[in-house]
Amino acid sequence: MRLHYKTFIFLGGILALSLTSSWFVSNTIYETIAEHSTSVTSQALDSRSLTANMEKTDNLNKKVSRHIFIVTLSLNLFGLTLLLLYANHAIKDPLHAQAALEHKHKERYHDILYAINDAMLIVDPDSSMFIDVNPAAERLYGFSREEMIGMHTNNISVNPERTKAMISSAVKDGTGIAHENDHRKKDGTVFPVEVSINRIITQNKTFIVGFVRDITERECTQKMLRNRIELESIISAISGTFARHDVTMIEADINLALSTIGRFSRTDRAYVFSIANDKNYMANTHEWCQRGIEAQMQSLQNVPTANFAWSIRALTRGSPVCIPGIGDTARHQRESKDIYMVATGPDSSRERGFIASIGIHSVLLVPLLSAGRLSGFMGFDAVKTDKLWSQEDINLLRLAAEIISGAMERRRAHLAISESEDRVQRIYSSINDSIFVVDAETKMITDVNDAAIRTYGYQHDEIVGKHTNTLRAEPDLDADRRVGDWLVGKTDFHED
Repeated sequence: MRLHYKTFIFLGGILALSLTSSWFVSNTIYETIAEHSTSVTSQALDSRSLTANMEKTDNLNKKVSRHIFIVTLSLNLFGLTLLLLYANHAIKDPLHAQAALEHKHKERYHDILYAINDAMLIVDPDSSMFIDVNPAAERLYGFSREEMIGMHTNNISVNPERTKAMISSAVKDGTGIAHENDHRKKDGTVFPVEVSINRIITQNKTFIVGFVRDITERECTQKMLRNRIELESIISAISGTFARHDVTMIEADINLALSTIGRFSRTDRAYVFSIANDKNYMANTHEWCQRGIEAQMQSLQNVPTANFAWSIRALTRGSPVCIPGIGDTARHQRESKDIYMVATGPDSSRERGFIASIGIHSVLLVPLLSAGRLSGFMGFDAVKTDKLWSQEDINLLRLAAEIISGAMERRRAHLAISESEDRVQRIYSSINDSIFVVDAETKMITDVNDAAIRTYGYQHDEIVGKHTNTLRAEPDLDADRRVGDWLVGKTDFHED
């Protein structure tokens, strides 16, 4: 670590003072010894030997002075060394303290980075490049920290213009901004995120700190909630439609239901098949298609059920069936999760071949049950792209199938009653004897057959609503009593 320039000035002054003091001390000692030696020698020797002795004494004094100077200089240098060490320690100590404090701050900074669960990205707003990221960001995006530092934000942002606008706004306003965006992982996966960015200024430099949270699960939950609400609305609408209308409008109601369900489930074709009573043939009775999808109903009449034997067996057990055509059979098998059966074995090869031959990716069939017996099925085709059928799709189609199956059962019952009434009416009209239908309490005629009209000469509208006395030549109260007894079952027959 370098010393401060003031320290060198201080140490240089100490060195100069030490050298000066050493010279002064040694010179003083030299002069004292020389004066003393000269005095002693002048008293003890004559003038001839004085010069020689003075030279010897002078040499001796110089040697002594040099030794004293060396000793004094050594002592001063030792002291100077001590001063140098002290000064160096005095300067290094606060520097060490400062370095330790900086290291502690760095450790705290990294501890915070590692503790944050959300991905944290520090961005240089001038270059839009990352200057640091935390481990959560590495886990979220799949890049290492070294790969991300120096990387441009466009590498992870699917909407770079929006990201740029958010950064500019944060730099300008300095307030936290939260927004939703789509980001891209290292493997190319795009996922929704919630980004909260803030501006920080340190050492006169502006940085942007962004906290990123993966909201895929939240969006899935919200989507499921929206779908559930929409599903309930659709089922309620379909159920209400069938409940409000009489059986004569069932055909139109079924077509409307197929259109609603098809659009909601994003399928390309929705239809209903009815299976004949002998179970040998089936026919496509209703169909809805997305725009641009070719209708198939006309060509799917009197289809042998043997061509779909595997599917018919599965539907008879009440299970939905998926038939992959040109789609990914293995993927459907993995995603079924026991919510529907997938036609994969050799027994279903005819179904898969037929579906593939007309260019369908996959088909989902849901049984229509009447009194526990298979009366037909609803079908949904994915024509344009492959479709994985979700639990929501199955729930919707099952509920819709129950509603449509109930409506079709009511229609069959209505037709059966109508046929029975027609049959009775034909028998009623074909009898040669006159038949009157009379109200037991009021004795008013409510209906007559054709034979009665011919016998009495009245039109149907003329005789209906008249009292039975109208048909007698004269009113007969006793006859009325006999008719009343006959009407209530007290007598089997009477003459009049």
